[in-house]
Amino acid sequence: MALPMKEKIILFIVIIFSCFLIFFRLTRADFQTDGAFYSMWSAGYLDYLFSDNQTTPIQWFFIIPWWARLSFHAHPPLVFLIQHIFFQFFGDSDFIALLPFALAGMGSLMLLYFIAKKLYNKNIAIVSVFILGISTFFTWSARINYLEGMVTFFILLSVFFILKSIDHPRYLLWSGIAIGLSFLSKYTSFFLLPFFVLYIFLKNKKLIVSKRFFISLFLVIAIFSPVIFYNIMLLKTRGHFDVQFSQIIPSMFDAAKKDWPKLFTERQGMRPIQNFMNIKNGLGMGYSKIFFSSSIFAILYLLFQMLRKEKKHIPLILIVFSLTLEFTFIPLNERYAAIWSPFLALALSVFIYETYQLVQESKLPLLQYGYLAVIGIICAIEIFFN
Repeated sequence: MALPMKEKIILFIVIIFSCFLIFFRLTRADFQTDGAFYSMWSAGYLDYLFSDNQTTPIQWFFIIPWWARLSFHAHPPLVFLIQHIFFQFFGDSDFIALLPFALAGMGSLMLLYFIAKKLYNKNIAIVSVFILGISTFFTWSARINYLEGMVTFFILLSVFFILKSIDHPRYLLWSGIAIGLSFLSKYTSFFLLPFFVLYIFLKNKKLIVSKRFFISLFLVIAIFSPVIFYNIMLLKTRGHFDVQFSQIIPSMFDAAKKDWPKLFTERQGMRPIQNFMNIKNGLGMGYSKIFFSSSIFAILYLLFQMLRKEKKHIPLILIVFSLTLEFTFIPLNERYAAIWSPFLALALSVFIYETYQLVQESKLPLLQYGYLAVIGIICAIEIFFN
């Protein structure tokens, strides 16, 4: 996977610029709301909020049972464990609390490069890293201690291994491990499972019945098993699952409301039509209008090209489809929308590159310069707000 020197230099410049946006005055803003709670949980690796409106195992049990330390009442444990390890090695400070998420942002940029190069070419790969790096919402997710910055990294790691597994089936096992780690980071990564199965089925039907494929699924379940067992025991002792699962199961509302009256004020359950219609609003709230509208147009372009037998777009469209399917069953708020960033950036990069190819074919210098000027202005606006 060695890169030519020129490619290395360009990629290095793009990555350094993106890292500057991530790390510049990283600790300027105070911790707020959930981010502050997450860091508190991580510091002592203890699930506690000091609230009667959102109680935790330390309030439920006289002696906390061992299984109650396998996960947390609101989210799976991996991100808190990673942040806890950073605290243990480097001490407690605002910078150390944010460092894992900033590093995950850097890792996401590199992974997107290799994913885009695998699916398309090095030019699109570099453009996609640049666009993701200047995306205000992506930068925000890498600069704050919400879970999205970390889960985005594990999602991209999973996609990277899934793509490689078609030509090298041994990567199916790594795909299973990465998907399991994604699930342990945040449940919004569940869309990876339908993408994994659909992509393998469409690209190589023999792999779908192979021993490696079933082992990879076993690895997903095995890695996620602590959370499964935690929820089984929570159901047995408290009558409900954790917050996220309880919110989509109406029968658990009454039991969950006793432990978390602040969160369970009305029955929700699944509202697929309402959730589907809300996807546009959720994305629109998170991204700048120019980034959001351009990305949606780019996805429609890729979909049109795919219908015209452009098979190279299938993986990206499958990911967008799987994300859409997931957020049809759970509501998409603006924070969750951060995990869309790499795929919207890639779609936009493909659109920019392919339309520029068409502009070049016209052999009209004025049109070419005009096109580049428009793209430059759009990027400048995004950087300015970043």
